[in-house]
Amino acid sequence: MLIGLVTLLIKDTEMKKIMILLLLTVLSVNCFSQSAIEDAHKALRKNQYDLAIEKYNIAIQDAADYAPAFYGRGYALFNKSSYEKAIQDFDRAIKLDKDYADAYYGLGLCLLQTNNFNKAISNLQKAVELVPDFADAYYGLGKVYFKQENYETAVIQFDIAIQKDSENPDYFYARGAAKRHLEENDAALIDFQEYLKLSPEGNMAEEVRRLINAISEGR
Repeated sequence: MLIGLVTLLIKDTEMKKIMILLLLTVLSVNCFSQSAIEDAHKALRKNQYDLAIEKYNIAIQDAADYAPAFYGRGYALFNKSSYEKAIQDFDRAIKLDKDYADAYYGLGLCLLQTNNFNKAISNLQKAVELVPDFADAYYGLGKVYFKQENYETAVIQFDIAIQKDSENPDYFYARGAAKRHLEENDAALIDFQEYLKLSPEGNMAEEVRRLINAISEGR
């Protein structure tokens, strides 16, 4: 049994890398709004999501056409499991910037969480269309197919994610889990071992060791 796999895949690494983009964005808003947005970014880095939302609310009052503010608030809402509200913010960010790959990615993850699989796939595919090296978006696509129990297609997406970024342990865990479902235990074992090599004390390390033992014992 793969304990809590889908939830763990979704909650562990999504949107971590793209936080950097929020911090590097050149702000084109007034000083008051800029200060609020900078405070919101700092709150996000500290996982203070309620404070971040409060600061983004202030910023959006004066910068209602600034896409990263809606994206940032959507990020905070996503991490509070407020998926419907996050969807609204990611949608707004995309309306303001049609090429906002991270917003399509965030929207795709929210739609996955609400079991709207077709729309999740569409938005994640748009993210990789805009940014072909967007490893996390391929990972997100894999998670959608995994949740649909389409393990063969999930493996294909995890393969691409690993090709783009071979240092992310969660990609190996996800692919190993999909291969385990496909009863490709030797291949799954390799992926689980790679996870432990990259992240011996990671969030999934205990589960990975359990799976390795199960495979070794022929279970």
